[in-house]
Amino acid sequence: MKTRVVLVDDSASALAALRQMLERSGAFDIVGEARTGQGALELVEATRPDLVTMDVYLDGQDGVQAARAILERVPSRVVLVTALDPGRADLARRALVAGALDVLRKPDTTSEHERRRFLAALTALAQVGLVGTTRRPLPSSSPPSSRATPGLPNALVAFGASTGGPAVLARLLAALPRPFAAPVVVVQHMAAAYTPGFAEWLVAAGHPVVLVERSLRPEAGVVYVAAGGTHLQLDAAGTLVPKLGAPRNFQLPSVDELFESLARVCPRQTFAALLTGMGDDGAKGLQLLAGAGATTVVQSLATCVVPGMPAAGLKYGGSRLELGPEEIAQAASRFVTATLTTAEPKV
Repeated sequence: MKTRVVLVDDSASALAALRQMLERSGAFDIVGEARTGQGALELVEATRPDLVTMDVYLDGQDGVQAARAILERVPSRVVLVTALDPGRADLARRALVAGALDVLRKPDTTSEHERRRFLAALTALAQVGLVGTTRRPLPSSSPPSSRATPGLPNALVAFGASTGGPAVLARLLAALPRPFAAPVVVVQHMAAAYTPGFAEWLVAAGHPVVLVERSLRPEAGVVYVAAGGTHLQLDAAGTLVPKLGAPRNFQLPSVDELFESLARVCPRQTFAALLTGMGDDGAKGLQLLAGAGATTVVQSLATCVVPGMPAAGLKYGGSRLELGPEEIAQAASRFVTATLTTAEPKV
């Protein structure tokens, strides 16, 4: 059965290009098009589509506000689609808070690779449970105080995610104890323009969050987010280091870059989870971590927006354990408690 889609964009040419791309794939049925937020709301109410693609910029309107208006009236799957705009660093945060499932870059219609990734993401997002703004807000708490530990951390938790990751990470972090007894390091596939807003949004899960834009020593209780446009590694001195470089697995930052660095310097002190996402980034690093003695899990495929990355983790032997988001949080907490209890004091 084809995915029923409503397209929203104030540009006639952009609508035509998107329509042509979706129709040529044979997997989508365009049930309506709108060029204003009000028109989109009326169309969604009338057609109840499987998915709504919403441009960020509408004629005299904000696409995020239009998405919020739709979600307040009709449970829907809304995806924000935009050309990258470095001046809108808060876009990801605003979109996620409004209830949108994701923010996708408008594909270059001359690139077969970009078209395929875009269409695959839309197909996967159309399978997510219907979204409305009746979801309960995430809990918040005061940032815990912590002291930096000389050398490598006694325990560390690492998460890698792509498509569907922001919502899962928010649930997972909200389920961790506060204050948390170890640093948490997150690699989320996201463009540099959006990671500052994403990091700010994650604070609502109840932990202090730092976007890693310079080398720093991780502290217990703090969530560290890889900045877009750089890989993130932990070096032998126990310092988180953002590094410029070419994309790996088409990603910058890459989950493999973080996981492989942890496998080199502190595998037995690491709990690593590979979460929802397209492709296989992180699978090799998870395999290396598991082989070096780390505790590794993947998000259960049934709970993923896109199960590609966790499935690859299972396929390559990085883990044999599938857990839901809250179960991952519980497992991470148990690991940290047990590891810190048995850890010898560092000198």
